[in-house]
Parts: sequence; structure tokens; C-alpha cells
Amino acid sequence: MGSLPGMTAEPGAGGAVAPSAWDGHQFLLATRTEAATALAGWARQGLERGETLLFAADPAHPDLPSLMTTLADAGLGRADATEAAARGRMVVVDNDRFYSVTGFELLVEDAWQQGSGGVRACGGPDAAAEVLDRAGFEQFEHMLAKAWAVRGVTSLCRYTPSLLADEPELKKAIGRHASGWAEQLAHLNAPEPGLLVLRGEVDSSNDAFVAALVGESVRNAGAELVLDCGELEHMSVGGWRAVVRATAPVRERGGKVRLRSLSPAGARVLGAVGFAAAFEPEPG
Repeated sequence: MGSLPGMTAEPGAGGAVAPSAWDGHQFLLATRTEAATALAGWARQGLERGETLLFAADPAHPDLPSLMTTLADAGLGRADATEAAARGRMVVVDNDRFYSVTGFELLVEDAWQQGSGGVRACGGPDAAAEVLDRAGFEQFEHMLAKAWAVRGVTSLCRYTPSLLADEPELKKAIGRHASGWAEQLAHLNAPEPGLLVLRGEVDSSNDAFVAALVGESVRNAGAELVLDCGELEHMSVGGWRAVVRATAPVRERGGKVRLRSLSPAGARVLGAVGFAAAFEPEPG
């Protein structure tokens, strides 16, 4: 089985860090063990950038030592985490303060005042439910989306796989996070309207999840939708079938769905199962 991809940052021009697929207001659907692996890479990226990492307290991680142990066990260097904590660049925040629009904005402002290279924050609806009602949570999520658009604050919201059983709530959660979505095997992100980047593996365990994400991109796209498959390691027949169904509205309104950088092996599978006519190839 694969793992969540795209966790490392790459240097950009002039020594700056290039934008990552994990930047933005992101959605992570994973068990506690799976989430720890993803969070370790996500945190490592932030530390490499000199960012301040803000974590909402939860029952498993009520304080910084417990969080550092989990991240270290999942692959984050303990020495790096210890240094970041000593410098105030890794912080576990009480829920009352983290899940407050005013409190969160002050945390971000304090980080910038301390010369942080950026801010990223991690929380989730289960912990938020301890201090916010549904309307308050929606307001908080809206603020996180704005914080990314206006101030470049990356946030990662953790959901448990039980959300898959509630289709209306799953769609709402997907819609609230316009930057990217991930689960154990696959990670998708939308760098711009009309472009969806697929990474990792799609099979019977996650094809419904991927189809829901593609459907969200269809609603946000215009006459054309581009699916970038350059980092797609595997797509099952069921996965292609789900994507064909999810992209049907684009074709029905006279638009096109283009596949960018699909591997030769992927193209052969697509042709063999009779779905190639639903897409147009685009050079990578």
C-alpha cells in the first residue's frame, strides 16, 4: 500500500521555498495512526521553512510533550521538534483559544511579530465541538479559508473515516476546504479553478472519496477541467469509472475533461476498459 505523498518542500528560485501541494486550507481524512504519519511530514515541512506550528489540544495530545512523542514515533526528528518547541515554533494551544476567531488571529499575529517564516495550524471538528456549536464551527472554518487567502496561513483539518458514512456532511467538509484533500492513499489539490492534481493510489477503498472530490472540482470549473495525473501511481477500473461519472456534467454542458501527464500504463488501462473517449489527453 502507498502512503500520503507530496510531504516535502522543494527550494524555489532565489532559495525561497516553492509552494507545496500541502499549502492552503486542507482536509485530512485518516485514522489516528494514519494522521500521525501525515502530520509528521506536514510538520517537518513547516520546520524546514521556519514556520510556527500551532496544534489544537485534543485528548490524545493535551500538551506539547505528548504531541512531540507522537510525531517523533511517526518519523519527525525529535531534535528538530525539541529545538522548535524551545523557540516557541511548535505550540499546543488550549481549545478555547485555538477555536476562537479572535484568539486564533492573535496567535497568528504573535507568530509574525516573533519573526516566524510563516504559520501553519492543525485541528479538527471533534476537538472544536468541545467549545463551538455548528454555526461557530462554520464561522471558524470560514476564517481559516480567509487566513490562507489573505495571509498565507496553512491549516490542516483532521477528520475521521466515519465521515464517509455521512454523505451530506462529507460533501460539506469537502466544500469548506478548497485547497486540498487527502486520505490514507490519495492526495488531491486544486492549485487553481479548473485544475485538479491527483497523487498516490485510487482503488475500491477510496474511489467514492475521490469521486466526491472530483465532483467538487467539476462544480468549480468552467468549460474545461484538467486532471493532472503526473503523480498518480495507480487508478483502478472502479476509480476510473467513478471519475467518469463525476466528470459527466462537464461533458453534458459541452465542455472537455483533459488528462495531463497520464502514464502509458494508465492510458492502457483507460483504453482497455473503454473509458478513454470520456477524456482528452494533454501533454504534461
